Amino acid sequence: MEKRKTNRSVAAGRSSGRRRHASTAPKAKPFIRSLAKRANRDDVQLIPGQTTTTKEGKRLFWRVLFLGKSAGRVRIDCASRGDKMDASIDVQLNQASRGRGIGTIVFQRASELSGLPEVLATIRKGNIASQIAARRAGFVASEDQRGGELVLIWRNR
Repeated sequence: MEKRKTNRSVAAGRSSGRRRHASTAPKAKPFIRSLAKRANRDDVQLIPGQTTTTKEGKRLFWRVLFLGKSAGRVRIDCASRGDKMDASIDVQLNQASRGRGIGTIVFQRASELSGLPEVLATIRKGNIASQIAARRAGFVASEDQRGGELVLIWRNR
């Protein structure tokens, strides 16, 4: 029987000697525009899903279709804070659907469909593509900024 060599430091959970320094700032994801077909408003559909009730309020949900194929999802979480309703949007697109302008259409249309006077988008400062999409959809920077996050607000006109 042949005896296998093992790396004891790896087996013991130790690294190979190289130290990794923790980055203090989040790395920015590069914004890469897709070379594929750009989205028009008519190409993107939001299919309503089941609205659910949570402890804090309600959750609105839509499936995103681009040219009839699944492109992602969007949800808006609504929470009552006294006499005010806070709503926060979360847009998630499939990898193949990114960089085509779909995010801009989804941010705008979901905010409009919610029927709410204001919708907040909390986006990591390193997520440049989402920042661009939200700003193009009419979101503007809010005064309430957090450490590594940017808070944008959309107001119904």
